[in-house]
Amino acid sequence: MEQDSPVATSTSSTTEEKESTPKPNPPQKGAEPKPVASPPSQSTTPDGLPPKDNSPSNAEATDAPDAHSPGRKNVSDGSEAFDRMIRAIKMLNEFENLILDIIKGQSDTEGHSNRITGDSEGIYVMLKGTVIRVINRAHFERKLKTEDFSRIKTFEQSLQLHYEEWDQLDKLPDELKNAETKKKLSQSVVLMAQYIFRITKSLEKAGYHLDDHYKRMRDAVEGYRPD
Repeated sequence: MEQDSPVATSTSSTTEEKESTPKPNPPQKGAEPKPVASPPSQSTTPDGLPPKDNSPSNAEATDAPDAHSPGRKNVSDGSEAFDRMIRAIKMLNEFENLILDIIKGQSDTEGHSNRITGDSEGIYVMLKGTVIRVINRAHFERKLKTEDFSRIKTFEQSLQLHYEEWDQLDKLPDELKNAETKKKLSQSVVLMAQYIFRITKSLEKAGYHLDDHYKRMRDAVEGYRPD
């Protein structure tokens, strides 16, 4: 499995990823047509496909098919899946201690040095506060298949539903949070965590495998059974 190369900073890695992204070759031109009153326009390339717009903006947005993802992919679907992945990662970081409170009975007091974060430009692997690897948007979209994009969308929609349920219960005044309410809050958090890890599993195809800490969390969440 191809993996993106570790880097020292997010800026250099992002540039490296973009430079290494193969650009589609322009359609081959045939012989020059003989002069006529109205030259025919070429509606297809020799391979039967519509000619590509090779303007800089389009060339950068269009990735050549990857070995893991044959055929053409919808660029907007890949970009949307990337944004959904970022939201899931942010939610994992936001709810991490709450998740650990439920599955372990205590907060993550020891912590872990390897973390993942993300923004609109990329997904960052941090080691003791230093970026050691970047998965940028183009790399993510190139490595995943169309069905991966659809799966991420489905999981993230379910994640949002459970978050809304948790949020409504969490906003209740403390005096109204009885034992049943607290049980439902815990169940919502666990379900959210399960969908977060199902979403982030797709990162393995982009070259990043969750470290031992995240894997232990994932296994504990998947095997969690409420009292």
